[in-house]
Amino acid sequence: SSGINAESITAGEALFNHALGTHDLDLVLLVAQHTQKDPKEYMLFLNELQEHDEVYRKFKIDEHLGRNKTALHFLMCCEGRFEEECNFVTKHNLHPTALQHYQFGTDQYKTIGR
Repeated sequence: SSGINAESITAGEALFNHALGTHDLDLVLLVAQHTQKDPKEYMLFLNELQEHDEVYRKFKIDEHLGRNKTALHFLMCCEGRFEEECNFVTKHNLHPTALQHYQFGTDQYKTIGR
């Protein structure tokens, strides 16, 4: 027996996701290296995250973890991503959350409020 079982893989995945939720990629890499995760599974993802600025990276992480409201918050802080924001709001039905961030009557408010 190699000591690898479904329970340890599930625990490793949970630990990996918890580390990911800290937005600290050094910690994520450290945790991933000490779990049963195949480097091919996580290195591509971590490398993709490294290519983004910090705020957009936080959006991508929270989106990956299903934390849609906090992901939206980070996305709204990114310059030049309003179209992506609108698509994300529609996909996850986050119109009320998004509308709280824009002043009534602005173009952004009207676009999201449609």
